[in-house]
Amino acid sequence: MDIFLSLSFATLLAATYFIEPLASLAGALLTACGLMASAGRKGLWMTIPSSLLLVVLSASLMLEGTVCHAFPQADIKAIYGTVIQDSVPGRWERRRVDIGLEECFIKGGASGTARGTVSVTYPGDVRLYRGEQVLFRGSYGEYGFNAVAFELVSRPVGQAHRSSLLARIEEALMAGGGDDDRLSLMLLLGYSDEASFPLTSLARASGTSHVLALSGMHLALFSKLLGLLLTPLLGKRQGRALALCLIAAYVFLTGCKASMVRAFLLSSLFFILPGIRGLHALIGAFIIQAMILPSSLLSLASCYSYLSLAGIMALSKPLMKAIDSIIVLPSFVTGNLAAGTAAVLYTAPLSLAVFSTYQLSGIFTGGLLSFLVQAYMLISMLPFLPPVVKEVCYALIEAVMSLGARFPACHDITGWLVLLASVLLLAALWAILTRRRGGRKDVAT
Repeated sequence: MDIFLSLSFATLLAATYFIEPLASLAGALLTACGLMASAGRKGLWMTIPSSLLLVVLSASLMLEGTVCHAFPQADIKAIYGTVIQDSVPGRWERRRVDIGLEECFIKGGASGTARGTVSVTYPGDVRLYRGEQVLFRGSYGEYGFNAVAFELVSRPVGQAHRSSLLARIEEALMAGGGDDDRLSLMLLLGYSDEASFPLTSLARASGTSHVLALSGMHLALFSKLLGLLLTPLLGKRQGRALALCLIAAYVFLTGCKASMVRAFLLSSLFFILPGIRGLHALIGAFIIQAMILPSSLLSLASCYSYLSLAGIMALSKPLMKAIDSIIVLPSFVTGNLAAGTAAVLYTAPLSLAVFSTYQLSGIFTGGLLSFLVQAYMLISMLPFLPPVVKEVCYALIEAVMSLGARFPACHDITGWLVLLASVLLLAALWAILTRRRGGRKDVAT
């Protein structure tokens, strides 16, 4: 049932990203059926309203992602809207930002309503922050709105303090100005770096960009550290509650990125409902995020975040048992192989559809990289350590990524089908071995 539920949810996620209404409705209905079927009678009181809400929200997300203007797109010379996520560096000395449209203008100054989410590129290096309302002047191109100038109209309360605090933290982290400091900035604040940063191209080539992107993995490190500090002082329950409050502040500081919001909501649901199943909590987090930050679910990062975790929750434990039944490996190795395989199975088709390529080497290098990246984050937060420790860790991260990048990339579905066939063969061998061992026990008794 977990596999059916995860595949149905994956259909909904992909349809949401590609704005496919019929596929989204089908995915929402199948996910709702899977939720109710897997909940049992005791859980129906919660899953029935959640399922109905999921179907309604899937329709609202389609409306949120559909771009509409009062005028023909070719005539529009300016757009006005709210920044959804902090801007990131783009190409040719321009920055990129997604905005939620509110108004559009044509030549002569006439204005009309507009809605939907649009990607905007603008000149200069000025950062725009989430929640700011901006007027962009320019025209639409093939990949969104190309602005030649912009005007900051309003800034939400508290945003000035946030941007000032981020600037001070950035100054402290970038004291040395080297690539290792830039990596610290990327991992701790989620700042995307320019394409010239060596690890950016290596991460893409090795299929491990998710390890550098601020996400639930990074949030888990902070959660563990806060747990170690607060539990002895306040007790397990109270310590975890305070840790969640501090993590919420950190999520706000870093701009409420989609994957961070997902991780925070998931942790909160596990805290509030201790007995909830993993996939149920993940879908619950999706529902809450669709209500409070719907536009964040339309991003590729959000789709990857939910897809990979859905695959891990559905397949990693069965895969671990199957591997252990055939070959004895350290639990760390088995766990990372299983999680990497599950994540790639669920995300590779999306990568192929969006980028026309995907990489399978992350199955083998992802676990080690995750460990090294978490170690690097910890080192970055301990300024009393000698610089050589940070440099060595950076060199190890670069070496593992370089190793992964040597694997040939896949440009069609063949590699994914081979991986799927391998997983099915592994499952078949596990079933055969389990049956034989069960038969031997019966004979012995």
